[in-house]
Amino acid sequence: MRPQALWPAYEAVLRRFVNGGSVSPGTPHDRPEKRHAHPDVLVAGGGPAGMAAAVAAARAGASVLLVEEEHGLGGHLRWGGEADLAALDELAGQVAAEAGIEVLNNAVVLGRYDSNWIAVLDRGPGAAGAAAERLVKARAKTLVVAPGLIERPYVIDGNDLPGG
Repeated sequence: MRPQALWPAYEAVLRRFVNGGSVSPGTPHDRPEKRHAHPDVLVAGGGPAGMAAAVAAARAGASVLLVEEEHGLGGHLRWGGEADLAALDELAGQVAAEAGIEVLNNAVVLGRYDSNWIAVLDRGPGAAGAAAERLVKARAKTLVVAPGLIERPYVIDGNDLPGG
């Protein structure tokens, strides 16, 4: 804002950048899309434990919604050796073979509320003309939480000493 005498020149330059774009009507982001789901079991986490839980529930006759935050199922098995990759292939085959399992990759469970109302943010690609993200309002009879674990040791001085 200083010097005051040059403010009209600054204003003229800034006005060129004010209207950086426009939102056209009818774009997929006009309103967020939402979906209602009523699975018998919602499994939060698509690692080995979550996949096994989903398969067991589907084999027991339940409809299952398997929600994984990453772009693919498998958790730590995806970065393992040959034995881990073989186990992943077997589990993924079992999940794909069960008709009662719906898989949402690139989705995250946001919270669990009264009467097992579970909010899921589905960030996966939508259908043509659909919003890129959508809220899935799932009312599940049972919630299985299988988020996995990434161990990160505390690297501090004395952390290996008793009482430290």
